[in-house]
Amino acid sequence: MTRHTPPPVLAVVHVFHLDVWQRLAPGLAGTPLLITCPEGHGIPSAIRATRPDAQIFECPNRGRDWLPFLEALRAHPVSPDTVLIKLHTKKSPQVKDAERWREGLVHPLAS
Repeated sequence: MTRHTPPPVLAVVHVFHLDVWQRLAPGLAGTPLLITCPEGHGIPSAIRATRPDAQIFECPNRGRDWLPFLEALRAHPVSPDTVLIKLHTKKSPQVKDAERWREGLVHPLAS
């Protein structure tokens, strides 16, 4: 019987809302992180306090989260077999029970 080695996993998270990040972060414990965030909001120091291993890429707040995502991957290339989990700390006040919905989506991915 041959053993299958799981591919490496990298969570790429665009952090705009630190309160959402603080609820999301425990589910990503042990998962390598590449964080994108807007410049000048103090987000890197808040993240490094709990995840000093995270790679953090600050960028101008434009292009929604896709421009930072693409620029971060260009600056921090990953191997072609890496599985990326793309997350965002978006808030959707119009969505009822958004927190439970987020947890239901993220928890199985990060486990």
